[in-house]
Amino acid sequence: MVRRVAILVLVLGSLAVAQSAPSKDPAAALRRKLFKERFLDHFNLGVEAPAEWIMETRERNGCRWDCSVQYLSGGAATGEKPFWLNFGNSPQKLVADAKKAGIVPWYSFYLLAASAPARYRPDPPHATLANVKVPGTMKEYFGLFKTCMEGFGKEAPWPVMVHIEPDEWCHLLLNSGMDPAKVDVKVGSCGMEELKGLPDNLFGFASAFKRLRDLYAPANVLLGCNPSAFDPGSMTGVKMGQIMKAVAGDWDFAVFETSDRDKGMKGKAPPYSTDIDVTGSLDAHVKWIADFHAVSGLYVFVWQVAAGNTVYATCNNTPGHYCDNLMQLLLEDYPQNPTIAHYVKSGCVGWMNVGGQGEGSTHVYDAKKDGITNPPAIPGNQGKKSEYADDDGGFMRLRGAAYYKKPFPIPGKAGAPAKPADPKPPSTPSTPDRR
Repeated sequence: MVRRVAILVLVLGSLAVAQSAPSKDPAAALRRKLFKERFLDHFNLGVEAPAEWIMETRERNGCRWDCSVQYLSGGAATGEKPFWLNFGNSPQKLVADAKKAGIVPWYSFYLLAASAPARYRPDPPHATLANVKVPGTMKEYFGLFKTCMEGFGKEAPWPVMVHIEPDEWCHLLLNSGMDPAKVDVKVGSCGMEELKGLPDNLFGFASAFKRLRDLYAPANVLLGCNPSAFDPGSMTGVKMGQIMKAVAGDWDFAVFETSDRDKGMKGKAPPYSTDIDVTGSLDAHVKWIADFHAVSGLYVFVWQVAAGNTVYATCNNTPGHYCDNLMQLLLEDYPQNPTIAHYVKSGCVGWMNVGGQGEGSTHVYDAKKDGITNPPAIPGNQGKKSEYADDDGGFMRLRGAAYYKKPFPIPGKAGAPAKPADPKPPSTPSTPDRR
């Protein structure tokens, strides 16, 4: 088995060299220093919340959040500007606003499925497969990314985390037998001058983002690829580590998910034990990350972590107030709780809290604008009364405050990748609904 893995790594590595010629990257050392200083000091927490809430919880509760998380969504070639280029917004303004709030912005660049001609139909996997084959769509798509880089670069050296296309890397790979060289995506042939010469496959796709970043925001934008595990047979941590090392091994970080919505939104009632949809269990989740990190060398952030809880009565499995327990698994009883330590040992350096279903998801602030709510507790909920208008009852601000009194350090900081976790039989995985 070891020999077969080594052969596969060698083959993928050779393909990567053949597919895209290496380019000089004088800013690489700057980004490594930036990443080490910002993200390898302690285990990071990010929240999807307005700047006002972030500043309020910092001043009132002592929450020194590391990242402000949001989607950059929309679509290319639709005839409409995405919201981040409309209504007085611009990429530079987004970063400047985060800088004023004293927080690192995290953007999930998610446009492939919503682009024309498919426009998200019939579903994200099929829409993406159709859109990436249209040169005009891909030219505009990469043009939108270039616009982001131009704006973000103007705010250097303030760091910006850019997470590229959740799910879609693996939607493309699954359609190509998990072979990145066989992925059909128009890159070099899309007509964009900066991308000429890049191959029309996943190697070229990854190289395109890096090339545009290196041209327009080399010193402050950190790029994150997104391996997935929603097809557990072909997307093990080892397999995805091999692929991402070959395709995006020179990127800055990787992103792994949990699910795309609160458990209560899926109709599940508490208690929830240690379930994590994408891998089946927390132990299997940690092992997947350890395996991926050991093979790829990339540090991993867990993203789209649900904000619901089973502590406050306000989480009663109604829209905007759904239950989950992921943040409880991470933060309750910290520092006695060893969960963060297990993740850090695996090569995970932070969790990013963001709702995957827009307004319907539970948020850490008063997104529903319904003030303090304390309805009768549903079965399985502890029924604690909230003193905050936050839609999660204030759980994240209070547990965040406790965490930041003594955040968990990352030993060794930029040390060697972790060894794969000891093999354990994972729980039977359940495939989550994808976006």
